[in-house]
Parts: sequence; structure tokens; C-alpha cells
Amino acid sequence: MTDHSDAYIGGGMDISGNTGIGVLIDMGSVFNSLGGNTINNNSDDGVVVNDLSVLKFAAIDTITGNGKLSLECDNNSLVVGDISTLKKVDCSKTHLATAIQ
Repeated sequence: MTDHSDAYIGGGMDISGNTGIGVLIDMGSVFNSLGGNTINNNSDDGVVVNDLSVLKFAAIDTITGNGKLSLECDNNSLVVGDISTLKKVDCSKTHLATAIQ
């Protein structure tokens, strides 16, 4: 997704087997996941968030078995939701927010 796009995915989606990144969120785009999705077995990172983009997890997704990281973010992005179950995350300079229930 690029150029100020937005996408919503519900539960049960399977994003796997891509040659490269599973999901790229770039250039001011917004990606909302309702949870219960699987992003795995992609040859690069599972999810990459760049350039003033937003990733929002309403519930937990399974992001495993990708060639590099599960989640990679640059320092101009925002991640909202629980990413505590994800391994291999590089979002150290990203704005991380946990939703309050």
C-alpha cells in the first residue's frame, strides 16, 4: 500500500509465500487489522511500516516464519495495538501506542 492508501482486513486472511515483503505500508498509508490474520513464509519481512504510515492492530495477528523480521518500522511511523506476541521486531524508534480498553 502506498501514496496515502488505506486498507482494512478482517480475521482469517492469509498473506504468505510472497517473494519479498508480506505487507508494505508506505508513504502516509494506513493499514488496519481486525486480528486473526496470518502473515507468514514471505521471503523478506512480514510487515514493513515506512514514511508517516500507520499500522493498527485491533486484535492479535500471527506473523511468523518470514525471511527476515516479523515487523519493521521506520522512525516516522506509528504502530497501535498489542505487538507483544511478535518476535523479531525492529521498531525501536517508532511511536508505539497500546490501545486502552
